[in-house]
Amino acid sequence: MDIRHTLSHFTRAVLEGITFSLKDSQQLMEELAGRRFTRIVSVGGGAKNLAWLQIQADIFDATIYCLSAEEGPALGATMIAALGLGWFDTPESCCQFFIQYTDAVEPLSQNVEKYRKIYQQYRKIYPATKEICHNL
Repeated sequence: MDIRHTLSHFTRAVLEGITFSLKDSQQLMEELAGRRFTRIVSVGGGAKNLAWLQIQADIFDATIYCLSAEEGPALGATMIAALGLGWFDTPESCCQFFIQYTDAVEPLSQNVEKYRKIYQQYRKIYPATKEICHNL
């Protein structure tokens, strides 16, 4: 950091850090599922920030779809209730009825490779600082 860095740089760094943390979760879920996710759905306030969506697409190396419903958890509860009441025969038919997307953000290959290298360094930070953080 130096005098050239602005609030925008720090904001972007925070968004990248959050997304790297989410990538840890993505990798765990992919391991459990036994497959790679190429589509990810974003919902809520973060889904309104195109810059952050692009960061996510680039770090996850996946297409990010924006859910049109503002309240994702409420939509999910509604879908579960509709299934439970027998309004739909399958979860897939329920999803087809309820889920709509507003935008899709594709990863940019030149950014994917840059973030892949940065993520490798990011993964080294926690083990290197774990003891220091514990002692604080």
